[in-house]
Amino acid sequence: MKHKYQIGEGDLIFNNLTKDICVVTKTTQRYYYYAFLDSLQTARSSIEKTWENIDMGLLGVSYHNMKKKKKQTKIRTLDLHGIKHDKAEEQVRKFLNFVELPCTIVTGHSTKMKKIVLSVVNEYNWDCKEKIDNPGALIVFEK
Repeated sequence: MKHKYQIGEGDLIFNNLTKDICVVTKTTQRYYYYAFLDSLQTARSSIEKTWENIDMGLLGVSYHNMKKKKKQTKIRTLDLHGIKHDKAEEQVRKFLNFVELPCTIVTGHSTKMKKIVLSVVNEYNWDCKEKIDNPGALIVFEK
């Protein structure tokens, strides 16, 4: 996991598709507030949605100051799209060793990928179920 530390004021968030760069100006329990560097317009995004986009590779983070940074273990998503089946088990283990539950693992609609995730989750003595709004994603939680 490349980005694993909490985001704070002064950190940069950049969009990998549009190449927009934003500086975080304020954080609350639910939102990141940021300003676009090119236009100085301000906006906000929920922390959950931001981390979902970071984990899916749509956003990147450049940390301003690494002192006192804590790992971001909540609100995390692992996206297995593009991962070969023989590499998926290792990716799931790395992710589950790091993250706090509950978490989300995006498998797509592949039954083989879902079986791989389920077998690893069972080894941890945890459980998972399909997301109601997205059957291509599994929510992992403690039994």
